[in-house]
Amino acid sequence: MKTIYVDTSVLGGKFDEEFGYWTQKFFDQVITDNVQLLKSDVVDDELTGAPGFVREFVNSPPGKVIQHIELSE
Repeated sequence: MKTIYVDTSVLGGKFDEEFGYWTQKFFDQVITDNVQLLKSDVVDDELTGAPGFVREFVNSPPGKVIQHIELSE
């Protein structure tokens, strides 16, 4: 299984006019290929200020596609 770390720009890119098409294709491929995405505390902190529809999108993939990892030293 592939694992990819994603940051806020990837997650919010779905709603960007310039990157939306490619971001949706990326997430379609993630689901098709059973790829595990990782996001950190930093991403969670940044998402608190994001519009509701972005936070909903982050929580919408099936199963555990996006998993939280805790930062450490």
